[in-house]
Amino acid sequence: MPAPPDCALSDWEAVGFADGAKATGAGPANGYAQCEGFDRALWEQGYLAGLANHCTDARIYRQARAGLSFPAVCAPREAELSRAYDHGRKYWELDQEMWRLRRRSRDDLFFGQRLSRSAQYDALRRERALYARWPP
Repeated sequence: MPAPPDCALSDWEAVGFADGAKATGAGPANGYAQCEGFDRALWEQGYLAGLANHCTDARIYRQARAGLSFPAVCAPREAELSRAYDHGRKYWELDQEMWRLRRRSRDDLFFGQRLSRSAQYDALRRERALYARWPP
């Protein structure tokens, strides 16, 4: 069961900023709603500003590169972060294709067939290098 909110707080914009920086989602605002004097508009303004500290191009790129989906908490900034996500996702897809080729190569060796993947693998490796860091 979540802890009750601290209703003694009065700077709702600062509270929202802290929640956004931790990427806690909009749920905390609902908990604060029971507090006397809670200002949802100020909380949301602070939350979006704090979210900008959490939802960065570099963080989104790393998540995509790891094969993770776009974080729902960053949805308000998805349009401006989509380029970093797409760049990281392309790296991940190329990495997966290289893994499949390595696996097929091991299977070919097991069955005594000659490796024929080196040119394709090298091309994928060169293309993946283009997506290896953010910013490009």
